[in-house]
Amino acid sequence: FYNYDFGPNYLRNLGIMNESIADPSFSGSPALAGAGNLQPMIGTGNIWYTQAGVLLPTKSEKPKVRIQPFGAYTYKNFDALEKASSQFDLGANFFLDGHHAKITTQYSTRPVYSAVDKIDNYKGEFIIQLQIYL
Repeated sequence: FYNYDFGPNYLRNLGIMNESIADPSFSGSPALAGAGNLQPMIGTGNIWYTQAGVLLPTKSEKPKVRIQPFGAYTYKNFDALEKASSQFDLGANFFLDGHHAKITTQYSTRPVYSAVDKIDNYKGEFIIQLQIYL
């Protein structure tokens, strides 16, 4: 649980690897956060984050590959937005040769606000990561 006080109505939108450009022919309502995969990430207010996972098989079996399915839930209630949001993540870590290499696949949802009091919909994003220990 996080309770942040950055000042009145402070809100920061972030988008990891956000490659986007505004389409001049777009006629819909623009997202409050901006173009691309930006979303309200941090600001004055409360954030509740919960995650759970399990690592299979057990270490005593000494496998070369271990799988860790996981899930997460995030509830964000920022002062600058009149409507709180809920986000869900579901994925798996694949550990190769202990912790020397890890591949992560993850599907996440993110809110798309069109106004401070309105979430138009939730967009999905798929993430793939590779981490190597040298």
